[in-house]
Order: sequence, then structure tokens, then C-alpha cells
Amino acid sequence: MVQQYQANQAINVQLLKNRFFPTVKLIVMINDPVAGINEQVSFGTLARTFTSKLANGMVIGKLPLQGITIFSGAQGIITFPNGYSYKVNLNIGLFGMVKGMLITSLVDGRTGMYNF
Repeated sequence: MVQQYQANQAINVQLLKNRFFPTVKLIVMINDPVAGINEQVSFGTLARTFTSKLANGMVIGKLPLQGITIFSGAQGIITFPNGYSYKVNLNIGLFGMVKGMLITSLVDGRTGMYNF
């Protein structure tokens, strides 16, 4: 049986902040009506791994760089307190600034691609 979702049930990501100096930090609002998630999530790094945290400081995942250079991007799994998990790919540009994000639900396969 295949589940079908209406267009308004997509995973929505809203950019709140994207900076690269003095440290790389991306802050987004993730809204998934199917999972009941509406959370502010930050992705920050000092070295080769992005750490994702909720607004209250709870760590929900780690996204290591996928290659030798930053241009390889970062990829990993984030898991919210309600148990829903998502695969996140960060596209990284010059100076380590995040250029885009691909987020995929590991529960039902819904995806969202966002360019910043």
C-alpha cells in the first residue's frame, strides 16, 4: 500500500540565519505537519563535523563532512525527541557557508530541497 500526501504536507524549511564568520552556523525552522514537528534547529561546526541542536540546546545529530574538502558537503541523521528521524545533506560553498539543504524523512521518504 502506497501512502500519498497532499502538497501542503511537505517538509518545510525556513532560513533564519546563515553565517560563516567567526564560526559556521546555519539556523533553520523545520516544519513537518505529518510528524508534528515545528522546531528551530541550528547546524554549527568548528572542525569537520556539523552538530545539530534544538533551540533548547539538545543535540539531535551529527553531520560529518563527506570528503577531504568542505565542498564535499556534510551528511548525517537527525532525530527529534518524538522519534522522527531525517537524513540531512548540507551543500557547502566557499568559506564553509551552507548553500543548500536536502532533508529526507526516514519514516516515509518525503523530501525537501532548499537553496539559501
